[in-house]
Amino acid sequence: LLLFGTMPLPSRVKATILLTIAAAAVFAAALVIWLPPPNTNPWLIAFSTLVGLAVFASMLDLRITEGGTTTSMDFLPQLGSLLLLGPVGAIGLTTATMLFKQFVLQRKPVYKAAFNTAQTVLALGAAGLAYSWFGGGNQMTSAAAKTAAAAIVSRIVALTLLGKGIVPNKRSPQSKPLPV
Repeated sequence: LLLFGTMPLPSRVKATILLTIAAAAVFAAALVIWLPPPNTNPWLIAFSTLVGLAVFASMLDLRITEGGTTTSMDFLPQLGSLLLLGPVGAIGLTTATMLFKQFVLQRKPVYKAAFNTAQTVLALGAAGLAYSWFGGGNQMTSAAAKTAAAAIVSRIVALTLLGKGIVPNKRSPQSKPLPV
């Protein structure tokens, strides 16, 4: 009752929402048990930095001139966390930033926020699992990877700022298309 409040939703929709949330929780717990994150300072620093960047990026709505839609740039830190921290780091980052975005920024009802977060966690967790099966995973274990992490994080910051227009971009929406 707390999840749905007074929303008159069909029972099939409620069942789908609850099943998605439960599947995401079980999947996330299984990944944490199966692929536990390392308890090292570089991993924790990278995780904290990427969470901060993702929260900042989720506050930056990028306006698309075609159709007047908006999107946020928080997928960049999510992708970076998948590559740098592995599936567990990506799920942790995604859960934190999605809940912040859904509850604080967009003020969605509990069931919508929980469902949106759950489906994103399932998608990113599945991508992370496939990534680790094909040889990827936590890249914060070698000295070279720590140097690469700084480069990736700096690119994420630059792309986030460019996407919002905080940093001038030569190809702004007002500029004319290049001749072909």
